[in-house]
Amino acid sequence: MAIIINPFSLEIPVQIGPLNVMFFINENLYVTNTECISSPHNHHDYELRYIESGNCKQIIENKVYHVSRHDLLLVHPFEYHCQDQFMIDQKSCQFNLRFYIKEPNNTSPKSHQKQLYNNIIRLLNETRYIHDKRAIFLPYLRQIFHEIHQKKDGYIYNLQALCLLVLTELVRLAKKKEIPIFPEESLKYRGSGYERARIDGFFRRNFLTNATAQDLAEELNISMRQVNRILNRIYGISFTQKITEMRLQEAAHQIITTDKPISAISHDCGFKNYNYFFKCFKKHFQITPREFYKQYREV
Repeated sequence: MAIIINPFSLEIPVQIGPLNVMFFINENLYVTNTECISSPHNHHDYELRYIESGNCKQIIENKVYHVSRHDLLLVHPFEYHCQDQFMIDQKSCQFNLRFYIKEPNNTSPKSHQKQLYNNIIRLLNETRYIHDKRAIFLPYLRQIFHEIHQKKDGYIYNLQALCLLVLTELVRLAKKKEIPIFPEESLKYRGSGYERARIDGFFRRNFLTNATAQDLAEELNISMRQVNRILNRIYGISFTQKITEMRLQEAAHQIITTDKPISAISHDCGFKNYNYFFKCFKKHFQITPREFYKQYREV
């Protein structure tokens, strides 16, 4: 049944990569077949129609689709659609979720945002029917229903996350190999949420080696100037300071967990000069390596 008898509407903004997406949710989010009967109509956004139970006939641009449990139909912008009014004797329940993707302001066809936008729009426009055999969408849609019905503190943020999951799974299930969605890996990390994960990984792999900031710049395919700016934004310190910090953390770990002499630990952790190690360790931990040992190893 409809969540709320009186009409209501919510616009939920989310992002997929660099693109802005707006979801529109109203009282028809969850309805039975008798509640969603209407004359043919259209709108400027996409509409995801997901059959939770039963079976029914959906009509899109005068074509009839026989759908049943866990079937998903995607109505494209400006397509006339409705549900068959002559099947009211058969019970079905469905979720209806509408969304549209904002076209990037950058009109250059070579821009990464424009490419991503064109690829996703092309993919969606080539997708009509999906059978969700693993019922991936169902828990997300049910939780959207629950969040709107309960309206607890912060529910809008939960709705944003759930809508993003719905859109991500839609792209995954609809994706065809010949349609590239996201840019190549080296570009994907730049200016995205993956940036820190890749840089963290670089330091984990290389902090005990002779790696330099130039090595990181080459791995990310960016300039040294960009490397310094990114490291300052993420960690607030330079490349050398980050390497030293990780080596000190490793030294502290070995002091606690091994019986190696502290001088050997300092060498194994990349400090060729023990006096320099001692100075850095005391500055970082506010105590000497020996005091650190006594504090954490001696009872």
